[in-house]
Amino acid sequence: SEERLRATVSSMSDGVLSVDSFGEVTFANAAAAEITGWPLEEIVGQRLTHIYRVSGERDDADQGVRLERLLSGKVGSGQPISLRLTQRMEGVRIVAEASATLRDAHGDAAGSVLVIRDVTEQRHTEEALRNSEARYRRIVETAQEGIWLVDAEKRTTFVNARLTEMLNYTAEEMQGRSWFDFMDEESRKMARGRMENQDYTHTEQYDVKFRRKDGRAIWMLASINSLLDRQGRYAGALGMMADITDRKQMEEELRRLATLDPLTGLFNRRQFFTVAEKEFERCQRYNHTLAVLMLDIDHFKRINDTFGHQTGDQVLQTVASIMRDRLRRVDVLGRYGGEEFVMLLPETSRTTAMATANRLCAALAATSMPIEGEDAVSVTVSIGVAALTDCMGVTLEQLLARADQALYEAKNAGRNQVRSWGGDDRIDG
Repeated sequence: SEERLRATVSSMSDGVLSVDSFGEVTFANAAAAEITGWPLEEIVGQRLTHIYRVSGERDDADQGVRLERLLSGKVGSGQPISLRLTQRMEGVRIVAEASATLRDAHGDAAGSVLVIRDVTEQRHTEEALRNSEARYRRIVETAQEGIWLVDAEKRTTFVNARLTEMLNYTAEEMQGRSWFDFMDEESRKMARGRMENQDYTHTEQYDVKFRRKDGRAIWMLASINSLLDRQGRYAGALGMMADITDRKQMEEELRRLATLDPLTGLFNRRQFFTVAEKEFERCQRYNHTLAVLMLDIDHFKRINDTFGHQTGDQVLQTVASIMRDRLRRVDVLGRYGGEEFVMLLPETSRTTAMATANRLCAALAATSMPIEGEDAVSVTVSIGVAALTDCMGVTLEQLLARADQALYEAKNAGRNQVRSWGGDDRIDG
């Protein structure tokens, strides 16, 4: 029985050491010799302190205490204890160790049986994994893009520091909430349709407007990667969020510059025709009334020559402001060129258009425009009116030409007045 037990222990892949109460090795199997690096014939009789040193920052101080506990039986049976091999071998190998206390006939500790296993590779792998996790966590936390993880129900499971900074929320405030909760209503409707129908095999990108905690809007370029479980089912998504608010504002400014007159803020000539053409076609299709007004500032060159172009710009801005105040939101206003303005009035007859033009003409004549270092400047305007009911079968350009004819009649009649094109090439006052 003893021989069978000895043969079994000798063939174990784990190392086995028997140590007496003085700390000397009394038995070692081949695996123990291989793990410790000591020849089998030399390890027996060696003190345990010659073979191991305890791991830790204070090896010398800890070693005696740890070994004393091990040899005195104060370490429970099978309880692991970490030791390091001494520098007998090239490099230092780490082992995990468990002990069983041997007792004499009186029950006193007479030594220990140690079972050891080489876990060097495992420890190195664990250390590499910890270093890798720490490295990737540093990358995630220092990334310039916001990182947003959600589960299959779009509930937030992780956000990095950059994303919380962009949205002005804490990670705790965002945890468990849907990313749709942080969008405005318009973006939420758009994003639900697009993100919920996303092809799981591809990365999709969207421009999405979010709302910060302080209520300010922030535009983000959201790159969405679907996450699948082991069965290939949708398990959530990883969103990489880049702040593109500045880009969006620049695009909006470019659109504004492309469509608006930079001085007056009214539609420029090209945009006026784009919008007015659609309204003109609608009124023709449904046989609705429509009128156009052409307005020109009287003696504008004299204002520029007398007071300078800066004053002339102020006059143009004041005229545009009064036009906006006196007309409806549905009316289409534009700067036609120089000191000439154009207005398209949907659902408006010639009679109503004439009344509107006369009120506008009177309001401008009654407005004094203070000029720095000079007396106030007063301006008058001439306005020509043409209505679609008087010009059936014409194009928008032809209708504007009729209004332009009426405008020049107003100027020829003495300015500061309104004239309309009344059909049959007649001009009515």
